[in-house]
Amino acid sequence: MRSSETSDLFVALTVRRLKKNGRAIVVVPDGFLFGNDNAKTEIKKYLMKECNLHTIIRLPQSCFAPYTSIATNLLFFDKTGPTKETWFYRLDMPKGYKHFSKTKPMVREHFAPVDEWWDNRVEILDEKTHEDISDTWKSKKYTIADIEANGYNIDFCGYPVEEKVILSPEDTIKAFIEKRETLEAELKTATDNMYAFLSGDTSVELKNVRSLTDKLSELNSSFPKNMKDAILQAAMQGKLTKQLEDDGNVYDYLNNVVSLKASLIKEKKLKKDKTTDMVEDEYPFDIPENWAWTKLGIIANLRPGKTPPRAEPTWWGKENDVPWVSIADMVADGHVSKTKEFISQAGFKEKFKENISPAGTMIMSFKLTVGRVSYLDIDALHNEAIISIFPFEDDDRTLQKYLFKVLPYLTQYGNSKNAIKGETLNADSLCNLYVPLPPFEEQHRIVDKLEQLLPLCESLEAMI
Repeated sequence: MRSSETSDLFVALTVRRLKKNGRAIVVVPDGFLFGNDNAKTEIKKYLMKECNLHTIIRLPQSCFAPYTSIATNLLFFDKTGPTKETWFYRLDMPKGYKHFSKTKPMVREHFAPVDEWWDNRVEILDEKTHEDISDTWKSKKYTIADIEANGYNIDFCGYPVEEKVILSPEDTIKAFIEKRETLEAELKTATDNMYAFLSGDTSVELKNVRSLTDKLSELNSSFPKNMKDAILQAAMQGKLTKQLEDDGNVYDYLNNVVSLKASLIKEKKLKKDKTTDMVEDEYPFDIPENWAWTKLGIIANLRPGKTPPRAEPTWWGKENDVPWVSIADMVADGHVSKTKEFISQAGFKEKFKENISPAGTMIMSFKLTVGRVSYLDIDALHNEAIISIFPFEDDDRTLQKYLFKVLPYLTQYGNSKNAIKGETLNADSLCNLYVPLPPFEEQHRIVDKLEQLLPLCESLEAMI
């Protein structure tokens, strides 16, 4: 039962120290349930042999947010004899909640469904969204024979995957290692049994080797993207860098920007947009105290592009006319130095009123392909699916560099906190995109760290 995983050792220690007829409740991560490396399997066998593991409650994903995003469970057991059967119950998010946070934490009242079920245990089948989907359960009882037959993988009554959950970088690595070790152990057993069968031992259980290798391949290929998302999320939550007292806060900057924007609108140098007031209940996650939640339309001027009618050929030019960028010309996290299409001088004057985005401008796609960002290396126009972003009060382009790194991640929180990745934004929802804003010195440190870490994910992806 030797293990480097603290939670596994804690379970083993609890079982050892528990007195006869003693009772325990232990919080464990998901990895304890599904993991079947030698140590985890032996600890689960030890637990169920020495104790009656009578109940497992699957907890909502974010119940320990913002401290960890990893899924957790409650193990209820007592030292009254070995396990004969175990009940599983999935506690879903309460109505009106999409996630828990520091300001909206999980409270005792949220366990009311468990209280109601506890003394009147029934198996609860999930409602199917399609008849071809296999049965899943909110609550179900499994015998020790069922558990043994499943190789002590007790990942039962889990949460239907509706949207991707992004873990911390550390938890992402840990989950990857645990799942990889589990699959590699299963693959070794399958190949050993196949070898034994070919050698004449027909009593061994044969398993599908191809399905295991496919799962292992899928796990390996998804890890770089998962790691990239985890790093970006940590950066957005202030967990990738340290907050330093000398950094101060960003409130003076925001006050200056609001005043500047109001004066530009009054002087008719800037059009008034539809940026709405901030709503604390809509903040997607918790951030450090010296940061501030703001909206993209508050800290930057957003200029959408245009596509002249194709029926007007005089507005379309040839090479050496005015470059016109489409999403196909954009290189993700890169630079646009040339375009496939051009706008004529007549189109530039009549359709675009000579409003061109100069070289160095940051542009972002916000329709169909959402959140692709690039820098312009040339003066250029662009279509209506792309927006030019001009941060206010950003002479050294610190804020631009910060937004360049984080906007691809933040676009999934368009329209306040609702995930819209892969859908189409509009001008209003872009203005109202929530942005966690650190002090400028910390923005520097975040960009530096991201520039060190994110290329490693790209290199890892190429290797795999």
